[in-house]
Parts: sequence; structure tokens; C-alpha cells
Amino acid sequence: MNIKDGRTDLDLVTEIMIKNARPLTDAITEHKIKGVRVYLIENPEYKIAVCFDKITLAAVEAMLAELPIVGTFIFADKCFADVNEIINTQEILKKEDRKMRLF
Repeated sequence: MNIKDGRTDLDLVTEIMIKNARPLTDAITEHKIKGVRVYLIENPEYKIAVCFDKITLAAVEAMLAELPIVGTFIFADKCFADVNEIINTQEILKKEDRKMRLF
């Protein structure tokens, strides 16, 4: 993912909302889970978690526990150390019937 200098996390969250045809009026809240910032986009029909920080599998498990209402998780490529972490994260989320996408 190429990110233009000076863009904030909220700029990126807004871009994700636009690219996914989500209304810009949806509520956005920031959560800190295991030291990782997670932005929750929500309205009565859906809940999406967005993360741009480096994560661990323990952080993913904690996200599931603390945000049980989330159906889709969107992670930046840079969140993961390697492809194995991506695959393991996908499997953890899949086991809990959650979707994962990369940004």
C-alpha cells in the first residue's frame, strides 16, 4: 500500500469508507487493543474494524474478544510481518465466521 505523506489514520479510514460505498456519516470510534489502534466504523447494519498498526496473533484474538459485533476486519498490508501472519489471521477470523480484507 502506498500512502501519501501527511495522511492520518482518519484520512485512510475515510478513504476505506468511500471505496466501500459506506456513508461518511457512519460513526467512527478509536479503540486501543493490546497496544494496537483499531478504528470501528459502524451503523445499525454493519460493523467494520480497520487497523493500520503492526499486529500479533494475540492482538487479533483480543480484537475478537473486545469487538464481538464486528463482521469485517480490514488491515493494512504493513500490519503483518510476513505472509504466514496473514494466513494465520485469516484462519482465526474465518473460524469465528468473520471476514478479512487487506488495504
